[in-house]
Amino acid sequence: VYNADLKHEEEMGEFIKICRADGVGLKDKEGNILLPPAYTGGIYMPFEDRIIAREGSPVAFECMRSYLFDTDMNLINKEYNAFVYLELDDGSYVGYAGCEGEFADFPCYDDNGELCEKGYWFIDKNGNKLSEKFEYIYENITYEEKEDGTSERIYHHSFIVKKEGSEEEIIPEETYAVKD
Repeated sequence: VYNADLKHEEEMGEFIKICRADGVGLKDKEGNILLPPAYTGGIYMPFEDRIIAREGSPVAFECMRSYLFDTDMNLINKEYNAFVYLELDDGSYVGYAGCEGEFADFPCYDDNGELCEKGYWFIDKNGNKLSEKFEYIYENITYEEKEDGTSERIYHHSFIVKKEGSEEEIIPEETYAVKD
């Protein structure tokens, strides 16, 4: 096994994440490579049966391309630059994803080789669209100032969406939250 550039390994559920100088990969506990260490944007498990692997930089949606796999390494969805999943207080989750179309550093293509449509959607754990298309979606994050002068990031679990030039706040528990 070539590992001259091995930086470190870490357990990730039933897998081991391989972190090398040129990217991140995944192997099983027996050492079999499941995803080669070529994903420069990281590998994450938002659910115990889903894996997100990213190419590029996780700085912004347009700087990466993401792949959604199941734990058998079947590619489920590759049509978004990024998938984001947040667990809510009641155990449900909200997911959203975005595609930057031709403006992305790493454009996304569907199974027919066509460039994916630019837009943002609320999604389920398989990347299936649950909403209409938005120009963008972002988390409504506020900060609370503490007595010591520092601030703490507070999530209110709401999202700001933009459609046809106007912004609107959406509460996911009332709209796009999913409970498995």
